[in-house]
Amino acid sequence: MKKVVALLLSMVMIFAATGALAQDVAVIVMDEAVEFDRAPLVEEGTLYIPLRFVAEKLGATVVWDGETKSVFISVEGIISSLQIGNTKLFANSEEFILEKAPVLIENRTLVTKDVVERMLGVKVAWDSEAGIATVNP
Repeated sequence: MKKVVALLLSMVMIFAATGALAQDVAVIVMDEAVEFDRAPLVEEGTLYIPLRFVAEKLGATVVWDGETKSVFISVEGIISSLQIGNTKLFANSEEFILEKAPVLIENRTLVTKDVVERMLGVKVAWDSEAGIATVNP
């Protein structure tokens, strides 16, 4: 048992040292860096961004319903909603199917860039090599 634990710990340390477990990601919204209390995440090549921070930076109203694990956002005439673990997104009464469902990590809703674009009416450019996501209207 000790050998298995030692092997697992060694593998974690190797992956962490090579950056295979985590990538530092910066998010720039209209030329200003966004500060997060829960960092963005890159998982299997997909960028996940904490939604509330970017939405509020763009002047959106964000409401969380803990019972249904749903997020409701209103910004510049766009009213949208989504639910953790569900690939359906509603924006102005239209239904969209997402490739990846939103996730809840450390009490934060993380979504892919297409969700940010659809819910907030912006464009997100993702430079995976530099680890920079740029959000602009």
